[in-house]
Amino acid sequence: MPRIHPVDSAAATGAAADQLAATKKLFGSTPNMFATAAQSPATLAAMNGFFAALGKSPLGGKVGEQIAIAVAQSNGCEYCLSAHTAIGGMHGVSAANLASARSGHSDDPKAQAAISLALDIVRTKG
Repeated sequence: MPRIHPVDSAAATGAAADQLAATKKLFGSTPNMFATAAQSPATLAAMNGFFAALGKSPLGGKVGEQIAIAVAQSNGCEYCLSAHTAIGGMHGVSAANLASARSGHSDDPKAQAAISLALDIVRTKG
């Protein structure tokens, strides 16, 4: 049972409702982590901005999600692994590439280089 309860999108008002709507537009749904962050609309606004900016980065959403999957697997975070696998699928990453990312691999050289760097940073703690 969570210590901080997620905000129900249907019951939200004001800034929380606005940010939850922005989250749904960004992801197609509202992940629990974002609904929980809606307890502080400013926090959710920051998270929405951060994820929107990352989606527009030169790496792009496909590579970014493969990195996130590899890091989530390395960290043993089932919630993050599940969320980033779903988001990666929304970005058009194939099921095979989503599965390969879990073991730190990609058939795309650009993605492989980024995943390898990210995992090296995780392993060496920076």
